[in-house]
Amino acid sequence: MVEVFPGIFQVTEGASRGVMRPPVNIFIITGPEGLVFDGGYGTRKDVQYFTEKFREVQKECLARGVPFNVTRIMPSHAHPDHFSGLVSLRKKLGLSIILTKSMHDILASREAYRSSYNVEGHIPSKIRNPVVERVSKATLGRIWSFFYEKAYGTDFIPDPDRIIDNQGYIDINGRPWRIIHSPGHSEDHISLYNPGTGVLFAGDNILRSVTTWLGPPKSDLEAYIASLKYIRDLPGLSLILGAHGSPIVNPRERIGEILQWRDERTRQVLDLIRTCGASGVTLREMLDRLYQKKSWFTYRIAEGWILVTLEYLEKQGLVTHRIAGRKVLFTGL
Repeated sequence: MVEVFPGIFQVTEGASRGVMRPPVNIFIITGPEGLVFDGGYGTRKDVQYFTEKFREVQKECLARGVPFNVTRIMPSHAHPDHFSGLVSLRKKLGLSIILTKSMHDILASREAYRSSYNVEGHIPSKIRNPVVERVSKATLGRIWSFFYEKAYGTDFIPDPDRIIDNQGYIDINGRPWRIIHSPGHSEDHISLYNPGTGVLFAGDNILRSVTTWLGPPKSDLEAYIASLKYIRDLPGLSLILGAHGSPIVNPRERIGEILQWRDERTRQVLDLIRTCGASGVTLREMLDRLYQKKSWFTYRIAEGWILVTLEYLEKQGLVTHRIAGRKVLFTGL
């Protein structure tokens, strides 16, 4: 637990638990009408850990003689390391749950959550054999559901206490904070910005030392770039608090680095496709050329951002694909 800005405390869950359960930040905005931003993991151990830290912050505020009335909690988006703890924290701490309409549509039930990932027509469904695709959806849906429930403590939210719009304002301690719909990492992602202090809660969109994961069907590279440029141009922006890692004290510089990195990676994929000429190149061949002798896990992570990049390049009219037997070949235009 650390105070990252006067009256704002960062609690990090899941430290040193590996890539499948990365450390995740939950922020407590203290004051007479405070708020918890993001819900973290929902296992008994994680919920107990956050509850203890919440009480420590409460005692610290009491010792300072400052108000501590934190009764609300709100996630940045509907990924399991951000919403799984909401229901348990409502029970433990009496926090009312605030969701946007988009988040509620996804998190109302396990069935709604699964169906939100079954998006037809994107490039992965064209690459894989249709029979294998249908079987994998049914099988992997059960496997991932079991994994989330055990590893993340997933709990869905049919009855949030309040549903709000994806954009607008929310009052925190008598100050208006802007709710910014910032899709890219996921279509329901929001950021929270206080123009008076220049503090932005960025969720997963902007991280200090690692790049945000992007992958189908939830991610959209074009939307992600637009969201980053919009946030970069916010007047008075001075501090970014991300859901993973430490605070970003040079926000415009960091956003510029991320945009440059994405541009370089996109150019890398485009150049590779163009060097293959009219014969085209498959996704597997791209992975082999860009990630020689890497681990299976690295391949899976890389596959996501390459697929999102391919969809982006097709939208830009720079790349096209054709089906040749069981292969999907990408060529430059």
